[in-house]
Amino acid sequence: MIIKNKNTIHRSSAAIIGDVAAKLGCDISGSTDDVDLCMVTHCKHPIGYAVLRGNQWSRISEQEFNKFSKPSKHVYIESIDVSLDPDTARLPGYRNASGSDAFQALFQLPELCQKNATLLMLFVLCITAPLLSILYPLFGGSIAVVLTGIQTVSQSPVLQELLRTCGGPEKWKGKHWTATVPHSWQPHRELCAARPSDDLADYAKLKVTAGKKSMTLPAPVVNRLVALENSIPQAVVNTVSKSYPFSVPVVLGRKLAGSERTIFTLDGNELLNYDEEMLQRLFAQHSNIQNTLRKFVVLCRKNPKDFAAEIERRAARFIPSKHDGRFTCTSADTMVHVKAKLLAVLETLLIWGTQQNYCIYDEASAFFRTVWGAILPETSPKPPEDTTAKLNPENAYTFLLFFKKYLHDHIAGIRKEGETWDSQSVAWLRTLKNQTTLLLICGRRSLLTAYKDWLQERDVELDISAEAALQAALAEDGIPFRTGGRDTTWKYKLSPADKPLPCMGVALNDLLSLFKQHEISIGNDLGSLFSLESDDCKAEADFVAEIDESEENEV
Repeated sequence: MIIKNKNTIHRSSAAIIGDVAAKLGCDISGSTDDVDLCMVTHCKHPIGYAVLRGNQWSRISEQEFNKFSKPSKHVYIESIDVSLDPDTARLPGYRNASGSDAFQALFQLPELCQKNATLLMLFVLCITAPLLSILYPLFGGSIAVVLTGIQTVSQSPVLQELLRTCGGPEKWKGKHWTATVPHSWQPHRELCAARPSDDLADYAKLKVTAGKKSMTLPAPVVNRLVALENSIPQAVVNTVSKSYPFSVPVVLGRKLAGSERTIFTLDGNELLNYDEEMLQRLFAQHSNIQNTLRKFVVLCRKNPKDFAAEIERRAARFIPSKHDGRFTCTSADTMVHVKAKLLAVLETLLIWGTQQNYCIYDEASAFFRTVWGAILPETSPKPPEDTTAKLNPENAYTFLLFFKKYLHDHIAGIRKEGETWDSQSVAWLRTLKNQTTLLLICGRRSLLTAYKDWLQERDVELDISAEAALQAALAEDGIPFRTGGRDTTWKYKLSPADKPLPCMGVALNDLLSLFKQHEISIGNDLGSLFSLESDDCKAEADFVAEIDESEENEV
C-alpha cells in the first residue's frame, strides 16, 4: 500500500491513514498500484472515500474502502484534509470592513419586525453557530429550530437577509478542495426526476481534486445554521439532524420528529411583518456585518477553553433562580440553560465591540437588554415604569402595576395556610372552606390606602371614600374581585378574633394571567411564592362566618 498525503496536512491525519495500513498489514514500500483510493478528512476525521475507476473518482462507503484496502492488494491512497473554519472562508471586503457600521446596523434589529422575538432568537443562534464545536458541551447536546408559518425562505425577505448577513460564509477554499454550504436549502431535482434528490452532496457540496481528477462529496455541515425548506426530502433533514451535531438545522413548516436535539419552536409569521426601509439598511451593511462577525469568531477560537469558561461564567446570571431562606434553587430547564448560553455569547460579542470602539457602552447595553427581554424575559431587567403618562386609578393596568410593587414590598406579610395573622400581615394566600380556588385576600381599606399613597407619589390624586365604587370600576376593567353576591363588597375574617371586614380577594390563577396579559413581570421572589398549586392547598379549617345581608353589603 502506498500512502500519499496530498496536502502534507495535519500529522494526525497521516497517522489515521498509517493506522489503516498497519491494521491491514499492507505493503507501503512502493509496489505497483492495483487500486487508487482517496480519503477525505475534516479536522482529522474521515468524512468521505473514493476509488479511481478509469479516469474518474467514484464515491464509495467506508466498508468498500476497507474492502479495496485488502492486504493482498497494492493500494495508493491520497489524503486530503478540509477545514471549514474562518481562515478558509471566502468573504468579500474583509480588509475594509467597518465594525462601527456593522454594530450600528445590528442595533436596529429589534425594530425591524413588528414583533421581534423570533428574529432576535434566530440572530443569537446565527452568531453562536460558528462556535458550536467549542460550546457543544455547555449546551448539553445539539440544537434545532422548528419555524412555523412559512414553508420557504423566499417567503420571508427578513429571514433571507438575516441568514445572508449573520449566517456566516457559504464558501470555503483550501488546497485541492472547495466547499459550498448554503444558508438555505431548496429541493434539488434533476430534469425529469420523479422526486427531489436525497443525496446530501446535492445540497452541501465538497469538490475535491486528487491526481488532477475531481470528485464531489457531501460537505460537512458543521458550525452552521442552515434553513431547510418544507419540501426538502426527509432523508436529508434526518442526515443533517443525526450526523452533524455541530449544526443548527432550522426546519420550515414541519415537525422534527425523532430528534434528540433541544428544539425551539418559533413563529415564522413574525418575520412577515417588517419595515422595508430598515431591511434595506441592513442589506447595505451585510458585508461589514459578515466580516466583523468573522473577526469575533477568529478571536474566540484562539483560546477555546478560555472562551468556553467565560461563556459558562456569564450565563449563570441569566438563569432563573428562587430563594428559600439560605437555599437557592436554579432552573433545570434545558431550554433556559441554552438561552442563557446564547445570551452570554451575545454579551461577549458586545463587550468586544465596545473594546474595539465599534460601539459605545450605552448603545450596546440598550440593545442587549432588548434581546434579553425577548429571549429570556424571566430574568431580564424590566424598564422603569413610565410615570410621565397620566395614570388612571380606575384602570386595571395602573392597579396591577401598584399591586405588583405592593406585594413585592410586603412579601414577608403574605400569610399561607397554617400561618397566623398578625400586625405585619397584609394578605392571605389560601382556599376557602368547601372550595378549591386559591385566593389572594387583602383588607380593602388598607390596600386602597396604599394604592392612594402610591398614586400620590406619581402626582395622581385618588379619593377612596367610595371604596366599593372604586373596586367596582376596577372589576369592570377586568380584575375579577370576589363579590358579596348582589353587591360589590365581600367581607371576610382576616383573623378569627376580628369581625368580618370588607376585603378584596382575587383568584391567584386569574391574577397571574392578568400580570402576563399586561406584560408585568412579578420577579423571582413572588413567582416562587405563587408557584403553589391549588391542589396542594387544603381548604380552610376555620369556618367562614355567616354574614347577614345588612352586614355584608355596604349601604
